[in-house]
Amino acid sequence: MTHHLRNIARRKAIKAFRELGFEIDESRGKGSHAVIYHHDDSSRRTTLPQRDPIAQGTLRNMLRDLRITPEDFSEAL
Repeated sequence: MTHHLRNIARRKAIKAFRELGFEIDESRGKGSHAVIYHHDDSSRRTTLPQRDPIAQGTLRNMLRDLRITPEDFSEAL
């Protein structure tokens, strides 16, 4: 089944990332971004923009950087 990514509220995305085992560090980001990382695998990290909602292309790139499938992300929502 194909999961189509859509614009998503920042708060909802953060909740899903945390559900998948990621940490969000607002203080380590640069400017208007925060850092998302997995505490077990430091190579799985990306930045989270402060804007709301998160555009679908931005979300797609974030999922690729974090090595999360759209299906897994959708289930965590």
